[in-house]
Amino acid sequence: MNRAIEVRDLSKSFGEKHILNRISLHVQEGETLVVLGRSGVGKSVLIKCMIRLLEPDNGEVNILNEDVLKIPDGRDLDKFRRKVGFLFQSGALYDSMTVRENLRFPLERQPDAPEEEEIVRRVEDVLEGVGLSDTQEKMPAELSGGMKKRIALARSLIMQPEVMFYDEPTTGLDPITSTEISELIREMKERYETTSLIITHDMECARITADRIVMMKEGRIAVEGTYNELKENDDPWIQAFFSDSKKEL
Repeated sequence: MNRAIEVRDLSKSFGEKHILNRISLHVQEGETLVVLGRSGVGKSVLIKCMIRLLEPDNGEVNILNEDVLKIPDGRDLDKFRRKVGFLFQSGALYDSMTVRENLRFPLERQPDAPEEEEIVRRVEDVLEGVGLSDTQEKMPAELSGGMKKRIALARSLIMQPEVMFYDEPTTGLDPITSTEISELIREMKERYETTSLIITHDMECARITADRIVMMKEGRIAVEGTYNELKENDDPWIQAFFSDSKKEL
């Protein structure tokens, strides 16, 4: 199986504070990798460096056989990013647009925008996929937190990305809604056959979505394995994540 994502020796500092310290990881085509760690260990910085929202200090990032850090800014970088979906923590919906307009927007602004019939079909398809077919004319302010996450996911998927990045997809949601969003992420990955990388500190999200987990500590990858392998590991630092998860439940 080919690797859709490969990161080698990625480093990032802000002043004298070292956030990423020679991070290396890979994701196989069709795999979901969860990057797990407590707040402040550099998970979000990692994902932002991988898609050039932040410029790393050193290292290599290869996504879909492209050397991401060597892609020139401008049209070339924009073209690459159209292959990649990104779900922000906040959802980042446009408050002044209806759900339908939010979904149409990324399609309409492309140089090779689809025909109107295709845009309508894709909007209906992704809304059906996230279970919100009846929300096209609603404004974001009319949606619950979980519904906003679903619409944000639909907007990411409407571009039919080959790779999806999720930055803390369950943050700010109650446990039941968090589980629903995690299950939806898994379903959408299977439906659209995407490769996925998920940043989270939510063990239940990791359990539901992950094919494999890497755990970050002090800016490095400390350990990796499946959810069950990590659960059976007797390292107290690893077990603390499972204990915290039980307390939250």
